[in-house]
Amino acid sequence: MTLCRQDGPLPVPEPDLDLLAPPPEGSLAMTQPWTIDTSDETFEKDVMERSAETPIIVDFWAEWCAPCRMLAPNLEAAVEKRNGEFLLVKAETEKCQQAAGSFQVSSIPAVYLVYQGKVVDFFAGVLPEAELDRWLDTAKDRFRLIEAEAMESEAPDQAETIYREYLSEEPNGYPVMISLARVLCRSGKTDEATEWIEKLEARGFMEPEAEKVKAQLGLSSMSHGDVATLRDQVNADEQNLSLRLELAKALMAEAEYEDALQLCLHIIEKEKIGLGEEAKQMMLDVFRIWDDESQVRDFRKKLSMLLY
Repeated sequence: MTLCRQDGPLPVPEPDLDLLAPPPEGSLAMTQPWTIDTSDETFEKDVMERSAETPIIVDFWAEWCAPCRMLAPNLEAAVEKRNGEFLLVKAETEKCQQAAGSFQVSSIPAVYLVYQGKVVDFFAGVLPEAELDRWLDTAKDRFRLIEAEAMESEAPDQAETIYREYLSEEPNGYPVMISLARVLCRSGKTDEATEWIEKLEARGFMEPEAEKVKAQLGLSSMSHGDVATLRDQVNADEQNLSLRLELAKALMAEAEYEDALQLCLHIIEKEKIGLGEEAKQMMLDVFRIWDDESQVRDFRKKLSMLLY
């Protein structure tokens, strides 16, 4: 594959003057309606903001890079035939040094596909137009999955339908299995969610996101009582560790993780086996799903001090 290193404008010996010459009048580069040039000043708007509505192809290139000039007409042709389905953003590296750094561009041409603020795919080097067509066609499924992920909170049924449709065509789409298990768990369909997690676990390993769903299922499966009632019972019988554990479960069900973890620490301090082991597992499950990284680090440290 032909590439140019991107650690500074490297000279290209004996460049092909035909490749480096401006395109002739009437060529794609001059008539292409779905191509724009960007810079560091406009990159956020041109790429990240526009990608909320339209998939963006970002082409990092340079004038001195002959392979970049070879790739350009292929990219422009692939975009033009799709009539606005994609937008091609030309990012000349000398004008987009910050953007190239944030995308970790190490060689050019480097082409990124961005949708809804996420990098969906990437390639480096020169691809012929037919391969570009296949690359873009394959990306459409991933766009739909990104849209489904955004629907999970507001329209979980629609997200579930998209995930199921994808898996009917790609039965070994393990990342989508995780997504389906997640949305099923959120929708209260815990039995089926557990089945998908068990299928993933049968491979002998679990992705962090799958572990997170498993932890959520573990917490969801715990029986729990009313928080106010359990608080009163704990206040009336402060030495009863079983009541404290039940209160911790009820608090976790309400996502009141800080109070729940404090109770678990107290139980582990008093009884490291038995109820303490259950409290420890509950804490580990919360660590996987709680988004407050600072609190998680703090409680991990406290747990380690008690155990070791």
